[in-house]
Amino acid sequence: MSGAMLLGDKPFVDDARVWLRRFGGNIYSVLPYAASAWMGFHRHCLERDDTFTKRKEKLRSVVKMLTEDSDVKNLLRFDPPDPQTNIVHGYLNVSYSEATNAIRKTEDETGIRVLYRLRPTTTSEDDNIGGCRFELTMGEANYSIDDELYVRGWKDFVSKIRNK
Repeated sequence: MSGAMLLGDKPFVDDARVWLRRFGGNIYSVLPYAASAWMGFHRHCLERDDTFTKRKEKLRSVVKMLTEDSDVKNLLRFDPPDPQTNIVHGYLNVSYSEATNAIRKTEDETGIRVLYRLRPTTTSEDDNIGGCRFELTMGEANYSIDDELYVRGWKDFVSKIRNK
C-alpha cells in the first residue's frame, strides 16, 4: 500500500491535521495507509539497516551511468540530475508512440524492461511529437539488479529508437 508518515513537533502536526481534513482524509479513510506506513517505518527505519539510503545511492549510480553514456544521454534527462531520494523523474526526447514501441521491442528481445508507466508530455497519447515522462524508483525488486544491466537495457532501447 502507498502511504507515508508525517513527523514533526506538535504544532506542525496539528496544523497538518487541518489540511488532512480539508483534503478529505480522516482516521477511517487513511487507517490502511497509516498501518502500511507504520510497518514500513519499523522495517526500514527503526531496524537501522539504511535501506532508503542504499536505494538512493543505487539510483544515483544508475542515473549517473545513464547520463554519462554517449548513446543514452542525448535522449534522456533526469530531474533532479542528482537524485536526493530513491525516486527521480525522467524525460525522453522522443514521441510517446516511438518510446512505447521501443520499450516493447527491448523487453521482447532482451527480457529487460527499462521503464514502465510512461506518459506523454503532451495532452494526447497518440501525439507523435513531443516527449515522454516517467518516474524511476529504486524499490525492493529492482534494487538487486546490476547497474550494468540497466545501462545495457537502455542502450538497446535507444538503438531501437534510432533504428525505427
